[in-house]
Amino acid sequence: MNRAQSILAAINVIGFILITVLAMLAVKFGNEWASQMMTNILPLLIGCWITNVTTVINYVFGTSAGSAAKSAVIAKLAGTSERPIDLTIPVK
Repeated sequence: MNRAQSILAAINVIGFILITVLAMLAVKFGNEWASQMMTNILPLLIGCWITNVTTVINYVFGTSAGSAAKSAVIAKLAGTSERPIDLTIPVK
């Protein structure tokens, strides 16, 4: 993951944490209208936050990271004079 992607992922996660905290504070300290509104919206915000965090984690540790590693190996092999290892099994 490059620097721009890391920054965007951090902004995304931190932003949703802040929004969730603000919603919880509105429920606790807000007037009746704000409290009722946030009580209905809070589960949605938490669900969105969980989804976004899961997406970031899956990208960093999941198949996208494996794909990036594979691409790096292919680029390294293509850039060298060495031939890749032949993994074929000879037929008798």
